[in-house]
Amino acid sequence: MKKIVFYLAAYVAATAILAAGSMEELMDSCEKKLDMQACYKAAIVYQNDGDVVAAKSLLEISCAGGISKACDALKSPKKEAQVSTHHTKQYDGKVDGKLQSDIDHDGKLETIAWRKTSSAELGDYYQLVVIDDTGAVLWEGPRKADDTDPLIFFSLDTGVSLPQIMADFDLDGNVELLAPMAQSDVSPTCYRKLRWRGDHFEPLLQSALMFDIDSDNRFVWRQVTGAGGTWVSKLSRTKEGEVAAEITSMRDYGGVDMGELVIVFDKKGATVKRVLRPPAKVGGDTATSPFSGSASEAEATPPPPSRNPDAYRARISRRDHYNSRGTRLRKMKDILRQERANYYKHGGDKEDQRDRYFSSLKNRRIMGRMHIEPVGISYAALDNVIRYGTPLLEITVSGSALKIRLLKR
Repeated sequence: MKKIVFYLAAYVAATAILAAGSMEELMDSCEKKLDMQACYKAAIVYQNDGDVVAAKSLLEISCAGGISKACDALKSPKKEAQVSTHHTKQYDGKVDGKLQSDIDHDGKLETIAWRKTSSAELGDYYQLVVIDDTGAVLWEGPRKADDTDPLIFFSLDTGVSLPQIMADFDLDGNVELLAPMAQSDVSPTCYRKLRWRGDHFEPLLQSALMFDIDSDNRFVWRQVTGAGGTWVSKLSRTKEGEVAAEITSMRDYGGVDMGELVIVFDKKGATVKRVLRPPAKVGGDTATSPFSGSASEAEATPPPPSRNPDAYRARISRRDHYNSRGTRLRKMKDILRQERANYYKHGGDKEDQRDRYFSSLKNRRIMGRMHIEPVGISYAALDNVIRYGTPLLEITVSGSALKIRLLKR
């Protein structure tokens, strides 16, 4: 009975929070407006969804901002025990990669190394080890083949996630390790961050370092909500010890620019210090990125409509991300089905087209059981742009499949 009451309370709390604003709005208020109540509400949503790492990070932020309920929640956290060990043994010297940084501020460099501990069908897994200047092991991360563990690193066919840099990226006096999340398509690079806590690494909230369109020389940490824009795709150090950032820009139809900058971290992101390599076009016909000094080209226009009678166009607008009760939709098929419902009930968007199948509720329910076949784009990229963006799609009904082509982001 107690469990039923607990889950009911959690459900009511999460529903009340989401009624006050969508998760995107909460995170936007938390990050941009420094609204501590919004940070706390977002933390509760993450906690109810089982994302302990994100919840803890937001609880710490809102507690420091004066939200007493967040401080109370931190005193009795709901989390699994962190698998790690603290040793005084000497390290055997075998490493596959390493970084060096004075993580304890004693004037001596510690080594943050990673070594391969297991291999699987998709690739290799690495354990993180921290070694002091005498060769003694200060800390070892878990040893297992699990690409969902924030303390495990890997190089797999589905993507690579290995440490890139040690830096105090938020100027709080603690040194953090930054490593990209695995990605197999051209989308903003999301970084996982591990903060050194004196005897272990603590995972922080993952985010991407995105170009701030309201400035001409800044990048800010943001939760990824789309597949376009300009972002930091790789971090390293110059010979002088400065932070070098490779940047990637993507526009409609796959146009990609890549360049390299020197950046300086601050509390909310980073400022561009100078350009090492001006962005150059890698492919596509679209606008050049910031820092290139070139004039933008005209936006590419979508191709003419298909003559296939089984194909239709659909613009995924913001309202398609919510059902009729105002609940945010999290799955790609649910959003596609809601778009058709909005089209037939409310007229849809100006780029939407009528189809031959989904005018009835019965057939829209069948739509949820059809499988999706991306055309000219990976499944992960299509899923990301539909769930978080407002793309223009061409959808062809082919038997039990929906063949989806991305026309415009």
